[in-house]
Amino acid sequence: MMRVFMAILCSLLTVCSVSARD
Repeated sequence: MMRVFMAILCSLLTVCSVSARD
């Protein structure tokens, strides 16, 4: 369960980073 949570968190972080860069 924790692994899934970390994966979602990582995805969100990546999306946020890309959006911020743009």
